[in-house]
Amino acid sequence: MWRDPQEVRQVVARQRRAALLLFTEQREKHVLVRNCMFDVFWTYIEDVICMALLYYLMLVLQHNN
Repeated sequence: MWRDPQEVRQVVARQRRAALLLFTEQREKHVLVRNCMFDVFWTYIEDVICMALLYYLMLVLQHNN
């Protein structure tokens, strides 16, 4: 009925490693999603800035003509 203490320690160590691996994988996925969302947001901001600069340049050139 009683289990060998060494066997119990091995099972607990295996479960800890599995839990740590799962936690690490989930954290890495979260970081990847967050970085991807930041990249999309930053690209949008860059596009808005570029469009504003082009519009400003167009107005300046039209005003000079």
